[in-house]
Amino acid sequence: MSNGLPQRPAHRNNRRCRIRCIAAAVVLCLAGSVPVSSAAQPLPALQIKSVTFSGNRAIGAEALRPLVQSTVLDSVSLSGDAARLSASYKQAGYLLFRIDSLQTRVLPDSAGVALTVHLTEGSLWLVAQVRF
Repeated sequence: MSNGLPQRPAHRNNRRCRIRCIAAAVVLCLAGSVPVSSAAQPLPALQIKSVTFSGNRAIGAEALRPLVQSTVLDSVSLSGDAARLSASYKQAGYLLFRIDSLQTRVLPDSAGVALTVHLTEGSLWLVAQVRF
């Protein structure tokens, strides 16, 4: 029976395949594609070893990286990071900012993942005139 989550590989001892399935499940939950059930088994913590950004032009990666405070790949902390990124862009005048997707890559010989945030900044909005 399929619940929308990636199925465990047939070869249970292959740690790398298991980590990929877990990372894919977290990304699907973040995207809202799969409902998170309270009966779901807890997933082992995957450490986020690096964060990169794609699509950012107005705000450099050096300024964005501290806004991603998650050290473990889980939907609760990543949604907080997404809110911080959105608030930063909106404060800078990019009202149509959005995160398009998150991409995870399992690092070789590691229990960690590399996270890439694909984003669209949108146009810069400026207030031309204020009337009272």
